Amino acid sequence: MSNQQYTNSNEELYIGLMSGTSLDGVDAVCASYQNREFKEILGHHSIDYSLSLKKQLLKLQNIQNNELHNCQLIGVQLTQLYAKVVKQLLNKLKLEHKNITAIGCHGQTIRHFPEFSYSIQLANYALLAEETKINVAGDFRTSDLVAGGQGAPLVPFFHQELFSNANYPRVILNIGGISNITILKPNSPVTGFDTGPGNMLLDEWCRTHFKQEFDTHGEYSKKGKIIPHLLQHFLETEFFQEPPPKSTGRDLFSKQWLDKFLSHSENPFDVARTLVELTAISITNEIKKYAYNTKEIFVCGGGGYNNTLMDRLKDLSQPASVVSIEKLGIHPMHVEAAAFSWLAMKRVHKEYSNLPSSTGARGKRILGALWEPFNNSEE
Repeated sequence: MSNQQYTNSNEELYIGLMSGTSLDGVDAVCASYQNREFKEILGHHSIDYSLSLKKQLLKLQNIQNNELHNCQLIGVQLTQLYAKVVKQLLNKLKLEHKNITAIGCHGQTIRHFPEFSYSIQLANYALLAEETKINVAGDFRTSDLVAGGQGAPLVPFFHQELFSNANYPRVILNIGGISNITILKPNSPVTGFDTGPGNMLLDEWCRTHFKQEFDTHGEYSKKGKIIPHLLQHFLETEFFQEPPPKSTGRDLFSKQWLDKFLSHSENPFDVARTLVELTAISITNEIKKYAYNTKEIFVCGGGGYNNTLMDRLKDLSQPASVVSIEKLGIHPMHVEAAAFSWLAMKRVHKEYSNLPSSTGARGKRILGALWEPFNNSEE
């Protein structure tokens, strides 16, 4: 692939960066757009968070001394990692910074309180523009939040453009740290919302009890049995009873939330299995309630690799089929980062990119702000 291929064409290239609630690392994709329409993903690259960085981010989920200063320091640290993944992706694709129109950067969420009109994602967007010499679009949630919306989920509009079917209803299910669904019905407004915990609580349990970062292929949860009374207590949480629009995160589904239900005499494998069941039931309950006639559920995100979870989703979702979103031509671990390349494209062209039918905002908004690198012809 040559640089010249894009220099004289009407295509635009955007990089999307996503670091999600699972706190496992940062994913980057480079996507091409023609006439402002998504064309293809040219490449992907990811970098895992170090154990030290992950611990610092987890610590920031709770109020602590000097947290404002710590947030800024970690924001710089994260941004240096973002810049690194961008440069490595460009090297992989044999592209230069001048070939990229803009980077869309989500940042790392550490607080999400739509009821108070704010959500905090750590990133230093000006530093990212300085380090990469590329325009950066970031802070995508605020414009929706101040318009009365949830500021989340941000991806349903992107899902609509890429995955809608004119004849059949579909659900796009993303299982990251938090699970969220996008409901695509022909001739109906698109809706999307968080359904509850995805991998987040199970990952935390695995770190504590199995000394592993996650439940690889569902091996730990497969060994356990559901604890019925524990599952029932989980499902009584008010969030699961609330109608959409709604969004959530570690502010609710934290280690402290889990601990309050436990006697700490439970078999660790049984708790893991019960957490998988919570994810599966909370997802399928919402699909049955709001997308009861769906025929196809397409899964993206890391949860799609948990075989125990996928088996339960298939059982609970019948007669709808549950398959990887790869069937629609995109890798399941690339979807979220690709969405932020799309959000960057929409911001550069000053086009609306929220969906009030999903977030509850008062109307359409242009999401995000732009940071430009220092323009010096001698650099």
